[in-house]
Amino acid sequence: MSGIVTIVVEPAGPWLLEEGLQHILDHFKVLGAAAQFLEEGTKIQWGLGAAHMNSPLSMEAHALNAPQLAPRAVGEYARAAHAPRPPAWIRSCPAYRNVLTSKGMRSTQISCPGAEPLVFSQDFAARALQNLDALCPKNLAHIAYGVREGYISSVGTYYKNPSFNLKDILDKRDITCIVKDQSLADRLGKNHSWREAWEDRRVVVHGLIFYKPDGKIKEIEVQNLEEVHAREVPIEKIFVKDFTRSMSVPEYIDNVRDGHID
Repeated sequence: MSGIVTIVVEPAGPWLLEEGLQHILDHFKVLGAAAQFLEEGTKIQWGLGAAHMNSPLSMEAHALNAPQLAPRAVGEYARAAHAPRPPAWIRSCPAYRNVLTSKGMRSTQISCPGAEPLVFSQDFAARALQNLDALCPKNLAHIAYGVREGYISSVGTYYKNPSFNLKDILDKRDITCIVKDQSLADRLGKNHSWREAWEDRRVVVHGLIFYKPDGKIKEIEVQNLEEVHAREVPIEKIFVKDFTRSMSVPEYIDNVRDGHID
């Protein structure tokens, strides 16, 4: 069995050479993941056979150390790509999402003697991406400047930097807040003293918010910290005399509905 895999890519329009080559390499990465799924511990070593840079772009590679596994890997790749619920091995392969989201591809054909060819059209890639997203939500990990408010529940250190846990007032979760700015750390005080000064205080934290892939906050790199001072408001400042303007409550509501009262 030859173990030769040929990938032919027809671009949808002008396409940079490196984009086309990366697209092909991503397919070979998925084939490698398929091979490891079929035979755990087996990593295919691909040897370049031939490459044609003119359109359509094509590349031929030999499975040097496991030629008998090449057609099976193509077959497994086809099975997984066509599955309404993609199996775990392909969901965990980052190159597969790259393949499906490639913008410059009109069609890609993967062939190997002993296996049915696998063809990716733009429509097929779009459907496969929908199936993938249904089981693997997009990675929401990112960093953004923001503000959170809550209570300091505990104070300590994080990799030698002053830190504290903020009990968020919105979702009631503890968020690790790290103070890397030395001037801010000096203003807050030494560890033993700023625990006494800040623990259980309600504060507003300004800084870089690091979000995890599920969109939840992982930690905050603190750039500023402000204490929220609750102030007592006399009841007479809240209470409004003659709110209904001497009307009964039903009369007042009717006038509001009719637009007679702003």
